[in-house]
Amino acid sequence: MRIAILGALEETIPPPRYGGIERVTSYLTEELVRQGHTVSLFASGDSVTTAQLRPVYPVALRHQPDMEDRLKRELFKLMGGAEVLQQIQSEPFDVVSDQTGFTWLIPWFRELSIPV
Repeated sequence: MRIAILGALEETIPPPRYGGIERVTSYLTEELVRQGHTVSLFASGDSVTTAQLRPVYPVALRHQPDMEDRLKRELFKLMGGAEVLQQIQSEPFDVVSDQTGFTWLIPWFRELSIPV
């Protein structure tokens, strides 16, 4: 199965210390790869995975000094999300697993022809 996993852009996956959803996203991704699925993880470029890492931004937004403004981070997440959804639409994924927790993505999921 070809699976696209949308990771949070705020933190590295897996996170170096703390990590709720980011740590769970890492466990899920690694287990799906271990089971033989073709997995693409859309996350920050400083993430570490055995899946195909598809960096949305080079470094997790929380670790970028110029991203201290929360509104600026939210806008970057919105722009990154739009780009990711365009990529997902153009590739033959079987399913999308949204691990972002970003409710603003929900309306865009209706545009996808695959299950989320």
